[in-house]
Amino acid sequence: MIAIASAEDNPRGRPVVFGEVLFDVFEDGAEVLGGAPLNLAWHLQGFGRAPLVVSARGNDARGVAIVDAFARRGLDASGLQVSIDQDTGVVRARVDGADVDYDIVEDVAYDHIDADRARSSVESEGAACLIHGMLALRNDTSREAFLALREVIEGPVFCDVNLRPPHTPLERVTQFVAKANWVKVNDDELSKLTQRVVEVPSDAAVAGEHLRERHDLDAVVVTSGADGAILALRGDEPVFVPAPPLEDLVDPIGAGDAFASVALIGLLEAWDPTTILRRAHDFAAVICGVRGAIPDDQSVYGRVLATWDEDGNA
Repeated sequence: MIAIASAEDNPRGRPVVFGEVLFDVFEDGAEVLGGAPLNLAWHLQGFGRAPLVVSARGNDARGVAIVDAFARRGLDASGLQVSIDQDTGVVRARVDGADVDYDIVEDVAYDHIDADRARSSVESEGAACLIHGMLALRNDTSREAFLALREVIEGPVFCDVNLRPPHTPLERVTQFVAKANWVKVNDDELSKLTQRVVEVPSDAAVAGEHLRERHDLDAVVVTSGADGAILALRGDEPVFVPAPPLEDLVDPIGAGDAFASVALIGLLEAWDPTTILRRAHDFAAVICGVRGAIPDDQSVYGRVLATWDEDGNA
């Protein structure tokens, strides 16, 4: 079993990741552990950042499998609540080439994260930042838990939008984007949030800067799939970096979460914008080469970290 890292291993504090833990269930019956926040936390653990996941699982076989996966990976499960009345979250995924359709089951465990237990799980931790998406905020109970965390965590808030209609109404998304410091969106989400046409990188750069200025954000990261990504930082012109070609596409599930994990590390460590986007692209490409959102081969992270050490451009 891998040893669980702690705040002592991270002088900046531990990232706190709030949101859904679930299983992606494929048409052939395969089940893969997932959920955007968990995917991101898994990657942060692989890169040595020792995140604390605040979520809820069911008192069922899938819930036990989540606990086992946390233990195998060395993820701290102290923020993982157990719901007696709701099952562990499930998403039915249908993959067609580079496209994925999702059927997200409602009223599951991560919709019922308790605020008091969430707050107590982080009160003794030094938090580097608070990370969240939008899906787990669809229910009043979990929304209150997130707001409780935001009251006690002083670090920056990183919002990875991940629109999932009808679970993520734009009005609510906009409210939480406005309360964040750093926001990651794809070009379609950016278009919806800004009511602007986003078809080419120059459109994304203008719209990303508009979103950043409108909500007084410190950073907006915009991903445009195979076209590349843009980083708009406060006080700087937006930077565009094209995506590398994909050599071995297995499925695109989790590529955005992989990108977000490296972008977050880069923002925390103040890498230059080009380095942030280039390294995030490279890791997203790695994840596109595995089934599901998280790799079984944990040596992936060591190889990626070695490339960061070699290029020395942070």
